[in-house]
Amino acid sequence: MRVIVYNVKGFSAGASNVADAVRDLRPDIAFITECGTARQLRKFSSALGMSAHHGSLLPIARRARNAILVREPLAVAREVAHLFGDPARLHPRGAFVAEVMVSHRRFAAIVVHLGLSGEERLRHTTELVRLIGTQDPPVLIGGDLNERPEGQAAVGMGSVGADVWAHAGSGDGATFPAEEPAARIDYLFASGDVDVDAAFVPREAVLKRVSDHLPLVADLAL
Repeated sequence: MRVIVYNVKGFSAGASNVADAVRDLRPDIAFITECGTARQLRKFSSALGMSAHHGSLLPIARRARNAILVREPLAVAREVAHLFGDPARLHPRGAFVAEVMVSHRRFAAIVVHLGLSGEERLRHTTELVRLIGTQDPPVLIGGDLNERPEGQAAVGMGSVGADVWAHAGSGDGATFPAEEPAARIDYLFASGDVDVDAAFVPREAVLKRVSDHLPLVADLAL
């Protein structure tokens, strides 16, 4: 199963252009942050032959703009949007949880985007760890933590799931900024019975033009 974790910057480069840039990666499941509007996300997911799942993306809704995309035979059986406590007025943060089914098995997929303040990240990570604890394994958690691996939030996440890059990635795993990647701030964590075959960050020129992040890609087996 191929997984991508990608901050698409609200599809500011155009949903079709972002889809063209990642199409050859052929993801089975995608953890998307800054997913823009429902219309943009539908355009993106349709171009990739995937179905999109998300909370409310209405312009006036105070919702974190996170989404899970899946490709058949994966299917989402249940989903819930979780808004973190004390959300910022303009940029609320939260997690989106999907229960994914494949070959009569289920796993939880959680996409999250943490804030720019270290204090906020740590507070929301504590809330996220509690949320993860309510899910039956295996659990995949992917998203933009806005923090390097030595940060408190990233370390805290490592206490509930294995950092996929640390186990199977080659190189530094930097995803930001896309043009000259210098920081690893996009992550995939896995808990439960999950084998990691490979992890990499593609650096094709087209990817550097469509977002300020590069995607994290991982090949997993449940």
